[in-house]
Amino acid sequence: MRILLATFLLVSVGCTHYEFDLVQPSNVATHIGTKADSVVALEPLEYRFRAYEDHLIVRAFNPTEDPIELLGAQSSVVDPNGQSHPLRGATIEPHSFIQLVLPPVPGVYVQPGPNIGISIGGGYGYHHGHGHRHYGYYGWYRYPYYYYCEPRYLVVYDSGDQYWDWRGDNTAVRMALSYVRNGKNFRDEFEIGRVKVKN
Repeated sequence: MRILLATFLLVSVGCTHYEFDLVQPSNVATHIGTKADSVVALEPLEYRFRAYEDHLIVRAFNPTEDPIELLGAQSSVVDPNGQSHPLRGATIEPHSFIQLVLPPVPGVYVQPGPNIGISIGGGYGYHHGHGHRHYGYYGWYRYPYYYYCEPRYLVVYDSGDQYWDWRGDNTAVRMALSYVRNGKNFRDEFEIGRVKVKN
């Protein structure tokens, strides 16, 4: 009976994921899903938005013959808590694109194993936790032993990056992107909401 009830609840609730709604500019408002790009043309650039694993992928394409520079110091993303985060500057070469992932994904460094360690303890036992496996008989004295250390994945923070979370239903971020093309500045501004979707 319990299994049937759990199965019914699982089926009735279903799995969910997050997609997005482009709210501003209102004249290009659209839903951003996971299966295809939502394309928005704001001269001279073309933006392609897609939801991927609860992140928003933003690609800015330059279809012109001129390089266009994203001015990072004059651009920002405002998270759902109202904190403004700077962006890195970049040059979009002709017929190429740049990509933003919101919220940002920090880099990862893999620390390999195995290692040699020393233990103080008593009795025979097995312990598994925090990526370590310990075996052997440990008396009440210092006893060197071998342990296998599974790879540790360490988050790497670059001093120029600011990482933040985009949590909660019906929350939104604002994004202001400033550019220069042939000595002339222009700016694109967006408001994007996060919405829960059943699979």
